[in-house]
Amino acid sequence: MLLDADTGAVENNAAVTSGTGSISVLAASVRQNANITTTGAGSVQVTADSTIVMADGTATSTVGGGITYLADGDTQLSQLNAGTSAVNVKSTTGSQLDNRTGEGAGLENIVGGTVTLQAAVDVGSTDDLDVDAATLDARSTVAGRINIAETNDLGTNFLQTADGTID
Repeated sequence: MLLDADTGAVENNAAVTSGTGSISVLAASVRQNANITTTGAGSVQVTADSTIVMADGTATSTVGGGITYLADGDTQLSQLNAGTSAVNVKSTTGSQLDNRTGEGAGLENIVGGTVTLQAAVDVGSTDDLDVDAATLDARSTVAGRINIAETNDLGTNFLQTADGTID
């Protein structure tokens, strides 16, 4: 399933579900107000020329596929759950921010096998990103902090910040 808004914005106010295939959303900006789910082996990719904002309590989930969120600006995350598959989040000029109420196990922002987070500024900022992953690779490429709360026995592969703290 492909939703391509070209240079327009996408605001999903109803659940988007695919039984077996992948879901791709391409837009200038994305506001996710409802869940995006694949119940088969499909993956989910959301790409925005500016920002991606997930409303508090919304989720993107897959059963056997990966999840990729790519934004030029900030990415505000509620919950991405790929089970044991990969999760990739990249914010080219912005930050990755926690937009979910609550903290800790069962309230993770990201669940995945290998989780890769890359932002120009902050990964987690003042409110940490709660992560349940087998392996984590997190980078702040310009100037920012990395603030991750792991909710399991996280294997850290790589943490790097150009000019900030790692919490």
